[in-house]
Amino acid sequence: MTVQIDKIDRLLDWAASEQTKKDLGLPSEWDQSVWGRLDPVCGTACCIAGKAVLDNGAQMIFETWEGRRLAFSAHMAEGRMSIGGWASKLLGLDVYDSEELFDSVNSLEDLRRIRDNIAEEYGLPLRWRKPDAEMLIETTAEPVVEETKADELQPV
Repeated sequence: MTVQIDKIDRLLDWAASEQTKKDLGLPSEWDQSVWGRLDPVCGTACCIAGKAVLDNGAQMIFETWEGRRLAFSAHMAEGRMSIGGWASKLLGLDVYDSEELFDSVNSLEDLRRIRDNIAEEYGLPLRWRKPDAEMLIETTAEPVVEETKADELQPV
């Protein structure tokens, strides 16, 4: 299974543009707290996993739950599966990475950090932070110490 970091990047770019809409008080399609939700203002709102399956031609299967129309699964040519399951498959993620990336409490900053953690794990380019080795070099540089001759010392 190959991690599709370019697809993850497109999803994060989408989430960032939708976050800008939220910040301006406009309707947004990004709602990380649900797999998918029918919204009377913007249509379908969803998390990044929901967006991944919609972008790949899936049809979300909506159910009424606690008075809201929510989707927990989707139908594609191969059949019906949970939205998280489809998104994991489409993005090439293992169960651990998908659980972390698709967590309902993730902010945009969390998603960016998790994306770079996944990239680092698979030896892929980082986007939001420097590689750990570069960070280590910057923080552990040897201090510059000037040598002083004994006869140059002044009594205190």
